[in-house]
Amino acid sequence: PILRLLARMLDRPACEIVAAGDGKTALELATALVPDLILLDVRMPKMSGWEVLGELRRGPKTRLIPVIMLTNAREISDKVGGLALGADDYVTKPFARAELIARVDGLLRRHRQSLSANPLTGLPGNPAIEEEVARRIKERAAFAFSYIDIDRFKSYNDAYGFAAGDLVLLQTAKILRESVGEGFIGH
Repeated sequence: PILRLLARMLDRPACEIVAAGDGKTALELATALVPDLILLDVRMPKMSGWEVLGELRRGPKTRLIPVIMLTNAREISDKVGGLALGADDYVTKPFARAELIARVDGLLRRHRQSLSANPLTGLPGNPAIEEEVARRIKERAAFAFSYIDIDRFKSYNDAYGFAAGDLVLLQTAKILRESVGEGFIGH
């Protein structure tokens, strides 16, 4: 019943839902399909949600997939335990459709942003930059856009090494953050 309920709740044009009736099948499907997000019930036949989560976090293809745990347990220790195992969020049954969708959408958005972020500076990458510009244009909000390029940066890296180049990028990002304040900065 929970599978049918979740499928109805999350049935939207942008979503393709794949359901598994037990933990073993869930792990097999996650490994084969590498979905954008997994809603994982704690109580499942063949393998518990905790066991599946542990395997997901150990798997090279699945370790970064966002996972929301679903459970009846309301104890803080249960939630903390799940988060310690690598769950990204926790939803307690019964849950409201609006809350579940907000958690799914929020986690997917943060995951996309983190995947496109520059690993050195931590600044959002091209997809997030494009999304921010599109949002501001759609809202007809006034904004300024600046593109900064460090001339002959490859030559600098060649002469002084990548570690020195990384320091230049980190310092540049720091200066931009301090200068822009609350504004959006991307890399």
